Amino acid sequence: MSEIATPCTSSTSLNSPGHITHHGAATGVTGSCHQLFADAHNSVLIDCGLFQGAETSPGGRGQHGLHIEFDISTVRALVVTHVHIDHVGRIPYLIAAGFRGPIYRSEPSAELLPLVLEDALKIGFTQDRALIEQEGLAECVVVPGAGTSRCDSA
Repeated sequence: MSEIATPCTSSTSLNSPGHITHHGAATGVTGSCHQLFADAHNSVLIDCGLFQGAETSPGGRGQHGLHIEFDISTVRALVVTHVHIDHVGRIPYLIAAGFRGPIYRSEPSAELLPLVLEDALKIGFTQDRALIEQEGLAECVVVPGAGTSRCDSA
């Protein structure tokens, strides 16, 4: 299966301002991950969630295919809408793929996110605990406060 790319309008080309590429939750309800382009070189990722059950990523991988399957070189920030595993479950893999930008979220989300990811580890949604620990996830998402965290230290 190829990447699902759905422009906002029929005249919007890939990676142009206003274009949204859906990397998940386009044909189902899990794996929320949407990339909004400001221009060809700058985008914001909205959520980075886990695929659950029979649903798969645009590349055809299910909950065991957690690695990021798309180019993140233009992603300047991540916006976390809320802390459900199908919206945040692949954040450790986004960081492992090289993401070092700010993560925008509410203060309650900053407090809940580490707990949700830890719970995901315990029940087996996210299988590679060593990867998560070595990539400095805690430094990226745990800091409560003004609504952002940075992954520069990872």
